[in-house]
Amino acid sequence: MQVQWFPGHMAKTLRQLREGLKLVEAVVELRDARAPLSTANPEVDKLTQQKERLVVFTKADLADPQVTEDWAEYFSAQGIPFYTVDPRAKASVKALAEFLASRGKRAVKRYMIVGVPNVGKSTLINAIGRRSSAKTGDRPGVTRGLQWVRVNEHLELLDTPGLLWRKFTPEAALHLSLIGSIDEQRFDVEEAALHLLRIVEGKRPGSLKERYGVDYPASNEFPILYDYLGELARKRGYLRSGGAGDTEKMAQTLLREFQRGKLGRISLESPRD
Repeated sequence: MQVQWFPGHMAKTLRQLREGLKLVEAVVELRDARAPLSTANPEVDKLTQQKERLVVFTKADLADPQVTEDWAEYFSAQGIPFYTVDPRAKASVKALAEFLASRGKRAVKRYMIVGVPNVGKSTLINAIGRRSSAKTGDRPGVTRGLQWVRVNEHLELLDTPGLLWRKFTPEAALHLSLIGSIDEQRFDVEEAALHLLRIVEGKRPGSLKERYGVDYPASNEFPILYDYLGELARKRGYLRSGGAGDTEKMAQTLLREFQRGKLGRISLESPRD
């Protein structure tokens, strides 16, 4: 799947991150638990080679719990500090904050929070700081610059804009699109939805029939899946003039419902990948 991505602002964001790295002791890299490979930014790898790094999975409540456990074992074997956190669960947020505050020798620990757009950086920072000082949203590009958040006398966090890179593999482009890290104006929403239908039926057979009341087709070929998408649209009442199903609106609905966990807890990537 092709993504029309023209990162004109990326150079500015990279400069901001380089300057911010001078002010922190370590980096907390956030990855979406559903797509840990596609949300691992190679630019972050280059920038943070000289800094201690902690990997934190966000949105684990939307991912397959067994796959997330497999990832935890993978990072443990690599010797990489790793956490999963749910900003709505006070215990997991508190545990992460205590871990961050206990690291290093300085009286005030300063961490840079990095990740791709819409991975949940500001939401996590607000949960740790117990306030709404960092902007949040369910779309990419909400954080526009560096923002300091003082959690307590021992811990300060630096929120950063979401950062993508110049070229994606086709699979990474698809997964970033599905989880909402790329704006829908930059890819074909219907094509992404057809891929998503394949993925959901493959990982949770019968769940689409259960949710939408329409039998999944016997073939996974795109022309047949496109007709199926039209059937789903008609079932939902998304109609164009003449009674045809509005496939674009149904595609947008599918992506929203996947991103909000309404299609089940689905991981797009596992350590085997």
